[in-house]
Amino acid sequence: MPIYDVDIYQAANLLIRRYGPQAHREAIQRAGDMLMRGDIDGHVVWTRICRAVVDLQVTPSRCALNSDLRGDPEGQRVWLRIKRAIVALQAPARGPPH
Repeated sequence: MPIYDVDIYQAANLLIRRYGPQAHREAIQRAGDMLMRGDIDGHVVWTRICRAVVDLQVTPSRCALNSDLRGDPEGQRVWLRIKRAIVALQAPARGPPH
């Protein structure tokens, strides 16, 4: 039975809530425990959770999409560029200029 990414990220989020900054270490420990028991499938799952913990623990202040942009002029400029790029990607394709 496959384990979907959403389930992996939910498990990672629970680990972060419980262990905070030590969540990554806890996931590594559990992956190692699974390997020592010979549970390869469990090891693979916990390795995926470990990667998800790293993804979720990216410093939010470094990410324009997650920051509070009202007081951050640079973040506002980045967000505006992102919005313009999204609009440009959604626009119908034009042919070559004549």
